Amino acid sequence: MPHKRPPPTTRKPALGTGRATAGSKAGPTRPGQPGRGAPVKKTSATKTGAKNKSASKPAEKKGPTKEDLAAIVIQKYIRRFLAIATLKKLKAKNIEYEDLIEKLQQQAYIDMVNREREEEDRRYEREMAERRKIAAEKKRIKKFLESSFDDEVDVLRALVKETLRSCDEDGIDTDEMGQIKRDERVFKLIESSDANDNSALSEASAGGALEAITFLLEQGADPNTIGHFGRTPLYRAVFAGHVDAVTLLLKGGGDPRLKATDLNTPSDITSDQTILDIFNNWDVAQTDLILKERETQVQARNDKSKKLKETEKNEKENNLREIEKHFETSKLTVNKAYCELEKRIVEHDKAVASGFERTDVTEGAINQAEMDLETARMRLDEIRTQLQMAKLALREQEQSNSNTSLYCGVKCNIRELDDVLFKDVGNKIADSGKGMIIMTELGRSKQAATFLRYRDTNYFHILSEKEMSEENLRIGLLGAIRYGKCMIIDFDNMDMFDALKTFVNNVKSDLFDAILSKKVIEEEYYKTLVKAGDHKDYQVSGFNRSRVPHFKFVILMKTAPDEEWLDNTYPIQIVPSQSAS
Repeated sequence: MPHKRPPPTTRKPALGTGRATAGSKAGPTRPGQPGRGAPVKKTSATKTGAKNKSASKPAEKKGPTKEDLAAIVIQKYIRRFLAIATLKKLKAKNIEYEDLIEKLQQQAYIDMVNREREEEDRRYEREMAERRKIAAEKKRIKKFLESSFDDEVDVLRALVKETLRSCDEDGIDTDEMGQIKRDERVFKLIESSDANDNSALSEASAGGALEAITFLLEQGADPNTIGHFGRTPLYRAVFAGHVDAVTLLLKGGGDPRLKATDLNTPSDITSDQTILDIFNNWDVAQTDLILKERETQVQARNDKSKKLKETEKNEKENNLREIEKHFETSKLTVNKAYCELEKRIVEHDKAVASGFERTDVTEGAINQAEMDLETARMRLDEIRTQLQMAKLALREQEQSNSNTSLYCGVKCNIRELDDVLFKDVGNKIADSGKGMIIMTELGRSKQAATFLRYRDTNYFHILSEKEMSEENLRIGLLGAIRYGKCMIIDFDNMDMFDALKTFVNNVKSDLFDAILSKKVIEEEYYKTLVKAGDHKDYQVSGFNRSRVPHFKFVILMKTAPDEEWLDNTYPIQIVPSQSAS
């Protein structure tokens, strides 16, 4: 069946146009409409459509021109060049800063070494001056004793004058208190004695030196001093057969009733009838009167000495209070300087945040505040040292004034223990040369044990088997030496010296004696205590030797130690605060 062609379709002409599409017929033209071929007048609607069409098209991006690309390349290389130049300057500045810091560190080290050397030189000079002073005093006493025996009164008077000149050299005034000090020094020379406790008057009596005996008695020498074998000057005069010396001594207060260690009185040891007649004709009641007068003179000297000590104590207390006031003022100054520094830092931060350009002004203010703070701190350290020395002087004064029998070398309370033990103000422990310290706290109080346990110490209790084990003691000892700390052995209420010696010598056979003699802190001995497996800090090359001298081996006791240990150690006695104040 043949395919039928579809009938032709007609399209209506577009509205508003005078054209007819293909296959369509042109219709009549309406009035007001342009005819076919006439130009079409654009209406507002047509314009709006065109605008919307143009607005909907995206704007074409134009690429950089050659000039722009060249400018970008130039800017890139300029910035790179400037960055390299800035980095180079910063590196150079950093190198210069590091060199400066290194030079400052080297200079600081040199200054520190020089200061230590100067301090050591000053300490050595003080020590040598003290040794010369002691040697001169010993020489003077020896010559005084020999001259007393030889009846050289002119030499005795010259030695007294020499003693007074030494007072001038030591800066002792000539006022009331100064005169008391001078009299005490002269009297010390008059009452000087030799290694056998024989006084100058006893030597003069043995030598029959009548002028020397008269001079010494006039100067207040005690006619009844007890010398070697319990012999008095009168006993020795009788023993040597010096008749005139016996008479002088009896008139000077020599007591014929005193017995020597052989239980003999002076009259019992002689067969010389002249001397026996002197004793038989002597009225002992007259001796009592002379001794009573001498007791009055002795009491007057004691009262002067007591007054001097009280005056010195009051001066030291007043000085201490004055230094304490300066110390409190210095602390306030440091706090004020610190607050001022914080204030300047805040001002600088605010200035930087607000865009202030002259930051050099605020930085200068910070630097000045830092210098003021450091100056205030240095001043505070100086006054703190003065305060510690003033407390030490007062403690020594109180100890010298004390009439109680102290078996310990230093008496202090808990508040002063930091200065006495840890800081060793005045280098009393270091100068003693003792390697072991015995600290006693009698009574029921355990303040010292609590204080030491909670300080930076290596603390061991003698009854703790674990703490006193060989390895624990060895490591504890190494650590105490390494860091310059105190190693505390608490005996509590027991005398455990034998046990301590056994425990310590288990580590090394001669370790206890090495601690006593301070040999333990010597490098060669220290090496023998270190094992290969110990921490590197304990090795000889791993620690700062400047800390080693601060090591202290302390035995804490609640009972009084034996005299033997007091002679071989440095003793410290802890007393209640009210007793030390």
